[in-house]
Amino acid sequence: MDERIVEAQLIIERLLHAMGFRTIVSVDDIYAVNKPNYEQVFGWLMTARINGEIAAYADLLPEEIINTPSDEVFRARFQAYWVQLGIDRQLAVLRKCLSIEAVDVDLEAADQEYLKHLIPGSVNLLNLSPHEWNEQKTAILNQATEGNGVLCLFDQNLSLVGMPETGGITLLGTTVNSANEHVVCGLLTQTIHKDDEISSIRGFAEEIGLGLDQFLPLSKDRLRGDPMDFADGLRMMWLNHVRQRLTKEVKQVAQEAYEEADRQLNALDVYDFDEIVLRSSEREGLWEPETLFRLFEVYRRSAFRQKIFAEAKPALNKNIEQIRLMRDVGSVQPEPSHFSGRVYQAAVSELYDGGQFLNSTHQPLEVGDIFEVGSGKHYILLGQPCDLMVRSDGMRVARTTTLVRVQVSAKSDPAKDPVPGAPLKYFGHFVNQSDGTGFVRFRDGCQVLLDVLDLAVFDRDGRCHFPVDPEAVKSLHKSWRERLARLTDRLLKEHAQFKEHGYGAMKAYPQKALRYRLLLADDFDKLGFAFKFDPSSGFQFGLRRIGRYRQPGSTRLLNRYFAFLARDAEEHDLFESLTNKQADT
Repeated sequence: MDERIVEAQLIIERLLHAMGFRTIVSVDDIYAVNKPNYEQVFGWLMTARINGEIAAYADLLPEEIINTPSDEVFRARFQAYWVQLGIDRQLAVLRKCLSIEAVDVDLEAADQEYLKHLIPGSVNLLNLSPHEWNEQKTAILNQATEGNGVLCLFDQNLSLVGMPETGGITLLGTTVNSANEHVVCGLLTQTIHKDDEISSIRGFAEEIGLGLDQFLPLSKDRLRGDPMDFADGLRMMWLNHVRQRLTKEVKQVAQEAYEEADRQLNALDVYDFDEIVLRSSEREGLWEPETLFRLFEVYRRSAFRQKIFAEAKPALNKNIEQIRLMRDVGSVQPEPSHFSGRVYQAAVSELYDGGQFLNSTHQPLEVGDIFEVGSGKHYILLGQPCDLMVRSDGMRVARTTTLVRVQVSAKSDPAKDPVPGAPLKYFGHFVNQSDGTGFVRFRDGCQVLLDVLDLAVFDRDGRCHFPVDPEAVKSLHKSWRERLARLTDRLLKEHAQFKEHGYGAMKAYPQKALRYRLLLADDFDKLGFAFKFDPSSGFQFGLRRIGRYRQPGSTRLLNRYFAFLARDAEEHDLFESLTNKQADT
């Protein structure tokens, strides 16, 4: 036997032992090929008769059957003829039908023979036709217990036995709905390629009304190449099953934590509510519902940790131990060279808030806000969080903040860049769905007036322009309505100054002076700000907020930036020439 098959057998045996499987059932219409069935053959003959192709069977059927005018008479005559045929003649008729239907019996049979080689002798392998499965199904499923699980693999196309081309999906659906948790089901089909297994599962699931975690389709390509492909398919099929139990446990814990938080929130009396939610929000200039949500999250997080670590840990550990046992089998296949878009989407969602959410809900500025400048340059806001807070009177402690340049780097470790800075993971996927890590270049920073950046809060697209959309005011809470009023007053005065001095006709240096007073950004060409002044419409500052690098990452980045600013400078070496001379000798 091929050495690779032997190796795959050992891996599969260890996998099945870790999964607790003792029986594998392969349901495929190919097992009926050597067991000719009257209804199956008659179905093909009737189809040929209806399509005017019955003459193709002239060398196998008597003329009086071929030329029968009535369908009922045809059935009666063929049934009588079939009964008196021997097994060899029945098989000949069957194989003629298969030939006309262009079914590659040899390939199907080779797949099942290969499957027999891959399944170790310690596992009970049952090869059943759909008819045999229906007869034995109840007994097989009833024997499934913990440590004696059953893995059912269904071929999708069961047309060889007169069933629909999707008959295997139907069998899988009824099995999943009637089996216990110790039965795992999957498709083993040649209708899909290995690379399409995950993309096809949604269509299969919708067809039979199952969840994506209740089964996994495997391509028969896995039986026609590297035997480790099949072993890896079994591993992922079991993982898909056990993750259902794990996620169900976690969702249950989360639901119980939600209910406990709801109970504690309702236990607050009106005086507690007034102090914790209303008065504290007013002091800090926060939106009251956001404070209420924060309080609810405090209760929920506390309850979740209590339940998951103290109460639900044994049940969760049981599922995790099964997963670890399976993974400890060893590397079945190398790590994937690429991941689906959902993996990157989850990674980005953990680290970043999207601009559509921030801007459409008019979220206040925070450390980590990402701005697009001009034709595609990106900057991240790195300012002390307390300085960014807008109080209830619309005022701030600080007037300016820092924007630092972010570039997408193709380097695997941009932190090794000689330019001082820090990496932003998955930044390329965040800004333009491409590979690449963001690199925050600490030396490329500039001071910008918060008055300008605040304009992004009032625009549904995050653009910094003035005047703002009056509709935005309706959804602002008190402190930001006050902020907008102060900002509007100042920018109207600035606009009048630009208009009075004839900004458009001024020379470059006076223009730069006016811009600097408005932006505090003195090198527009270098920064890429596409500033525009229109005497009739207002200011366009050429910045747009496109997202936010979330906590705690943004705070870590801010601390690294402050550490860069506070770095010590060594005094120059008075004896450098002497040191160099010693090195030369």
